[in-house]
Amino acid sequence: MSVECLELPIESVRHPGQFLAWQFHQQLGEASSAEAIWSTQQVLTHGELRQRTAAWVACLAPLGERYGGSPVCGVYAGDTYENLFLGIGLLLAGLTQTILPLHSPEEELRRLIESYGVDLVLADRPLPESLEFGRITVLRDGIHAWGRHTPNHAPTVSATATAGCADWGTLLARPAHLTLTSGTTTGIPRVNRVSFLSVLASLQRSNWPTGGRTLASLSLQYGSGRLWAMRILLSGATLCVNPGFSPRQLASLAGRAEADAMGVGNPFLLRILEENLGSLFPSGLIFISGSDRVPAPLRRRFQQTFGPRLTIFYATSQTGPLTRLPPEELLEHDGEGIGRLLPNVAFDWLEPEEKLQRDQEIAEVVVHKQWVVRMHHRTQGDLQFSESVKAFRPGDLLRRWPDRSFSFVGRANDVFLFRSVLISPHEIEDLLNAAPTVREAVAFGAHSSVYGAVPMAVVRLREGVDPGPECQRLRRVCQAAMGFRAPKLIRPLEEIPRTSTGKPLRRLLAERYALA
Repeated sequence: MSVECLELPIESVRHPGQFLAWQFHQQLGEASSAEAIWSTQQVLTHGELRQRTAAWVACLAPLGERYGGSPVCGVYAGDTYENLFLGIGLLLAGLTQTILPLHSPEEELRRLIESYGVDLVLADRPLPESLEFGRITVLRDGIHAWGRHTPNHAPTVSATATAGCADWGTLLARPAHLTLTSGTTTGIPRVNRVSFLSVLASLQRSNWPTGGRTLASLSLQYGSGRLWAMRILLSGATLCVNPGFSPRQLASLAGRAEADAMGVGNPFLLRILEENLGSLFPSGLIFISGSDRVPAPLRRRFQQTFGPRLTIFYATSQTGPLTRLPPEELLEHDGEGIGRLLPNVAFDWLEPEEKLQRDQEIAEVVVHKQWVVRMHHRTQGDLQFSESVKAFRPGDLLRRWPDRSFSFVGRANDVFLFRSVLISPHEIEDLLNAAPTVREAVAFGAHSSVYGAVPMAVVRLREGVDPGPECQRLRRVCQAAMGFRAPKLIRPLEEIPRTSTGKPLRRLLAERYALA
């Protein structure tokens, strides 16, 4: 893995936040007048971004010292640019941050606060009184600090602030309190504390994002979107933000912003194909899918319309890109190929009894990932540090092909047990989506007091198709191919419930169609 060699001034490494801030300013210094954020609502240069995040660091650092030097900060704020600047400010100030989703009920917020030891809440709205947090101060731009602990008014001096310059290599290897959050389908974050070297290493990767001006639809109330936006900005690239999800809006915005890369998901790919919107997008635009699974029929249709302009990454919010399928390899496998492992990544299988099928290499994986950061000092020469993520379990099922590439099979928590057999909903969906009358299908295990879960599915049918006889016909097709593992019921729906990031809400469907 190639890593950029950084010239590191000695005075910037005494605190990880200071070091990250220095790196951030170095990245943006050469392009201070260039755009950092471009959208129909606001245009912000890299110079202005640096000033606004520096202002956040200036007001956050003293607040952190009052609470022992490294408080855990919960962010309870709206889907705004200022929320994004706040996130970068917390990162550069070396403060732990986690997202408190706005839609969570009070009892869930209380659980998150207790689980992650939240000391301060930074919010642009009042907190529920039951959380027992009192307003401490107004920070800036409508964000208030709320606390439940008595602050230590005497600033705590950390070991990193007083250590001698001779220890700078040791200081670099110390973990800082930096947190990456990952949104799940329910919007509840998981917290992963990583060292600042991990963050730095992820910023040094030039292949994520792949372009210098990346167009994306982001929700800052989800960790994955927030982290991606921070990564784009911290790498010195331009983030072109789309305020809505209309393909026509995106096409227009991509042209006006001169975007060279664009993040897409399966629902969006399907829609632009069905509405024949391919000609609206700039011819040089590269499409990047962070979806775990892009079905082979969808990839083929997309390539026929757009040519080889789709790159698929298999990644997680916590560990970044793990494997990549470039455009020239998109159609090599009928499986939902995600490519070959990056050089710094390894997969281990869980125990064989947890495999879907014993005769195939399908299993839930454990990820091992290592970043190598090489830095250069003008007098002390090169230093190289390794930072590892060990035994990370993303909860995904993968298939290993004979040529050592991988494809996505499904979520481990989506698989359910029916009559002592593990069933993946994706197998059902593949059959249904192959039917010309089906626009989209989602399978799930409906709750049952007898079987635990029973296979079912919902479908969006094409216009003019009679749902009654067609759903019965589709069920017979599944029975012929899958036997007793076929869905016991297929229901037509006008719209399939989704998360804000476009993923189908299988759990909601399972509860809606639960059996007695």
